[in-house]
Amino acid sequence: RAVSGGFVRDEAPAAASYGVNFSLSLMNITVDKAAKEKYANVAAGYKLTTLKLWSWNDTDLLDALSSAYTAAGLKKLEVMIMVPQDEVIAFADSAEKAKELLPILSRYHFVRSIAVGNEPDLPGGNPPQGKDLDIFQKLPMAVANVQAALQGSPSGSGIVVTVPFSNGVVGPNNGDWGDVIIKKANQKVVEACMPNLDFWAFNPYPYFSFEGVPTRVDK
Repeated sequence: RAVSGGFVRDEAPAAASYGVNFSLSLMNITVDKAAKEKYANVAAGYKLTTLKLWSWNDTDLLDALSSAYTAAGLKKLEVMIMVPQDEVIAFADSAEKAKELLPILSRYHFVRSIAVGNEPDLPGGNPPQGKDLDIFQKLPMAVANVQAALQGSPSGSGIVVTVPFSNGVVGPNNGDWGDVIIKKANQKVVEACMPNLDFWAFNPYPYFSFEGVPTRVDK
């Protein structure tokens, strides 16, 4: 292995052709500043050029990435920050809240995209209910407020916005996987989001395709 003590030696191959979900909070570690610096160095050591963070205002992690990539002499880094599920309603209810993104974009020029929520159509692998349903229904306004904030500021220039939907946002039309459509339960929200999405995104789960059981793709 090229990883040693949290750092990657010079022979680590570049990984420029794919991105990485960079979520330290989902790891079984103490997520302190030292851990963020350690894994930022791992990312830089592997020359990862595209990272998706699961927060939008973790300045310790963003600072760690900036320092690690600068120290490694790497000029290319594109980061997607995320408005987490539990903040979607706040962003939907307040245009001023969405403007809090702007100082982050001004400070960290490698942040190039923003995800609003993550799999809001199928949180935890189940259709949204209760608060999750409120979040899903508020999604279009949250996306609109983020776009409005970006368009009203120079720091928002060139920043793209999306919602990473789940693989289950779509389904077969009348059982025909050759004719894939947005599921009826999702259509209203997805259509309302579309005018403010710069690109379509979803989280694919290729294991089901590998298994050759496409009927399980939404389970």
